Amino acid sequence: MSFCSRDVCAIRLHGAQDTSLQKMIVASVYMPEADDPPPHDMTRLVNYCEEAGLELVVATDSNAHHPLWGMETGNERGKKLVEYLFTTNLNLLNTGSKPTFINRRSRTIIDLTLASEEASKHISGWHVSEEMSCSDHRWIRFDIQVKTLTAVPRRDPRRTNLDLYTLRLNTILEQQEGPQRIEGIAEIEEQVSTLTDTILDCYHQACPLTTPSTRSGRKNNWWGPELERLRGKMRRQLNRAMNTGTDEDWDSYKSTKAKYKKRLRYRSTNSWRKFCTDIETTMQANRVRKVLSNNSTITLGSLRKPDNSLTNTPEEAERVLVQTHFPDCVISHPVSWEEEETTPSEDEWQQTHEVISPQRTQWAINRP
Repeated sequence: MSFCSRDVCAIRLHGAQDTSLQKMIVASVYMPEADDPPPHDMTRLVNYCEEAGLELVVATDSNAHHPLWGMETGNERGKKLVEYLFTTNLNLLNTGSKPTFINRRSRTIIDLTLASEEASKHISGWHVSEEMSCSDHRWIRFDIQVKTLTAVPRRDPRRTNLDLYTLRLNTILEQQEGPQRIEGIAEIEEQVSTLTDTILDCYHQACPLTTPSTRSGRKNNWWGPELERLRGKMRRQLNRAMNTGTDEDWDSYKSTKAKYKKRLRYRSTNSWRKFCTDIETTMQANRVRKVLSNNSTITLGSLRKPDNSLTNTPEEAERVLVQTHFPDCVISHPVSWEEEETTPSEDEWQQTHEVISPQRTQWAINRP
């Protein structure tokens, strides 16, 4: 089912490592002042989550006043919204009486955070941020406490110390005394196993395990002193306008905010365009592909099906891709091949001796 519309945007979060919170729906909802709250699309979403047993978090601009979320007085919209919330399993997470919406005419609390019972237990640190938001609405911050993906240690072959690997392997092979003549399959398997273990041990010593970083420490390369100064100036002018309340100070704040938003949009957009235009070779494009493919958490998103509905799972999205791009193909079940043991003939053993020799094996190991 699709719950995204002009005023509602919902996404599904998957937490494979957290058994208590496998799936969660996070939605952003706008409640127009011209309509009675809550909007129909929101009620559909809430009902769907309750019936499907999904946890739900809703961040909404309610345009409603009520003492339940810190306003001194309420209005009819707030009363209707509260009456609706009492019929659902949603909890109100707002705390305190800090305004979430500030302009020259008013300071109100109209931005609400709602969460289902189990989701509420995983949310902490709810607060109205002092950070500038480029809007009359303030940022609302909170943490969702779930078990994060644990980075699995791995080896990067590109960082292998080849000098150490070659030195260790040559030293061990010189010290080992193999049989003058190999008789039978058992001895061949034993020698292959010994050589394989030796190569792997040397490789593991020359290329130790490393734990990849799960978070990037890089900052936005488009952020600079100009944006830092504009943000500081905008914060100072907002504080001054809130203290004095004069139209002149509010106009100054509004002008600086518009300039800051314009420069922010320009710098970020220009940086992305430069990044894309600088990809001129196949090697550079392949590097971007590797960066994206290394992230195992990236999954195929929802796609719109011919009946105008959206896919709910990656498997369903894959089927839509196949049916769209290969409409006449037939998806068959994989074939399982039964293993059959065979005994090599004398001719096959003779051919093996001609292809594989100690000299060729040594050459393959020492090949740079």
